[in-house]
Amino acid sequence: MSSALRLPPTELKNRLSRGEVKSQVEIGQGEHSGTFRLTLRCGGRLWTATVSADGMVMDEVFSFDRERLASWRRRHGIHGSGR
Repeated sequence: MSSALRLPPTELKNRLSRGEVKSQVEIGQGEHSGTFRLTLRCGGRLWTATVSADGMVMDEVFSFDRERLASWRRRHGIHGSGR
């Protein structure tokens, strides 16, 4: 999870303990039967992967939700570089 969310392991552990990491699992139906989609969200970081029945990641996407990230930074008193 640490590499998926691009966070150092200790930072991920801290955020997990504060309940800041959310997950969602969607089970594949029809032609996607036997797969599932896993989404991890932490602050403005978002990682989504399509996973096969044997646990192999078939496809993954990492992105930032800039509005969520800015909101998270404001709540935690962190000032970004504005980039």
